[in-house]
Amino acid sequence: MLCAPACQLYAVGQAVQWDLERTVTIGDAMDGETGLTRVGDVTIAGDRVLVGQPMERRVRVFSTRGEFIGFVGRQGAGPGEFEGLGRIGLLGDMFWVWDYHLNRIEYFSANYDHVSTLSLRGHPSVSASGLHLAGVLRDSSILARVMSSAAVAVSAPRAPEWLLRLDPKGFLRDSVAILRGIVPETEVIDGLQSDRRLYMTRPVFDRSLVAVWPDGSGFVVVDRESAAERVRHRYRVTKFDADADTVFRRDYPYEPIPISSAWLSRRVDQATGVHAGNRWGIVANRRRFRLAVREAFSDLEYFPAVAAVEAGPNGTTWLLRRIDEDSFEWEVLDTAGFPIGRFEEPPGARLAAAADLGGAWFHERDELDVPYIVRYEFRDR
Repeated sequence: MLCAPACQLYAVGQAVQWDLERTVTIGDAMDGETGLTRVGDVTIAGDRVLVGQPMERRVRVFSTRGEFIGFVGRQGAGPGEFEGLGRIGLLGDMFWVWDYHLNRIEYFSANYDHVSTLSLRGHPSVSASGLHLAGVLRDSSILARVMSSAAVAVSAPRAPEWLLRLDPKGFLRDSVAILRGIVPETEVIDGLQSDRRLYMTRPVFDRSLVAVWPDGSGFVVVDRESAAERVRHRYRVTKFDADADTVFRRDYPYEPIPISSAWLSRRVDQATGVHAGNRWGIVANRRRFRLAVREAFSDLEYFPAVAAVEAGPNGTTWLLRRIDEDSFEWEVLDTAGFPIGRFEEPPGARLAAAADLGGAWFHERDELDVPYIVRYEFRDR
């Protein structure tokens, strides 16, 4: 694959700072149609907002003005039904929904009628059940990660992971990228009953990030392996087109932020709190258990520079960059990988969909924990 332009180092710091202005709110706790339950994937399809509702196993459809349009799908294993509603994306004038429980993709027309079902089939060397959908490209080929079981992951926490491309029938075609860094899973044994072991998720890990443009026009990989010492470090962004050819590969310098003992202690407290009452009878020694969790969480000394990536509109790349231990800022890269804008998420909100360069949709909850999808416009500071 070509690298065009060849692996350049770009100094960040030249993007415009944006403020956010709230404009449209989707959701009404008192309305059975517009009221949202747990929010999953959110995708913008022209003047439509597709909101995944994993608890209900269906998709709610709204206009970008916030008007309710209808439902797509329902719980079940039949055509157009879902048991595990995951990612949502676009394919021409259709859209698709990934069912991670049934390991298949459901395709729907622009009128929300079910069109077809595709099951992932894998390869003799790769179990279909071990494939996790990353997205669908515009030629109907499929990008998927090879997800190991927790037991396999913890046995080789830094083993490379392949990003695979499947053909439109769900069979393995080739590999397109290698993902690196430590896996999220870790294992705790000490402090538990002798016949028990516990798999937990690290509070911070540096495995490569992947995002696919919702329209299938390409994908991006962020390699973000953590620094080993407090000297200027780099993360790498590689953008691919729909044919898996490299559009650009750039390295971005940053100053590593150390993981403090206090920050780690808070995460250990959170992780061990659910077991504090020993409700499942697996903790034999609370002190040793807590020390074991802390040890399991201490693999990295520094935070990775990038916490998340989104494939934005018009080929832009959106990076959630860590500012300090508990603060983050989104940075928007243009189609060539140069920063053009930055913004902070509204308090208590998280980015749900990078809709266009004029604004974005966020997932918020009110004081009663009721979810909403909210549109914010960008304003130059």
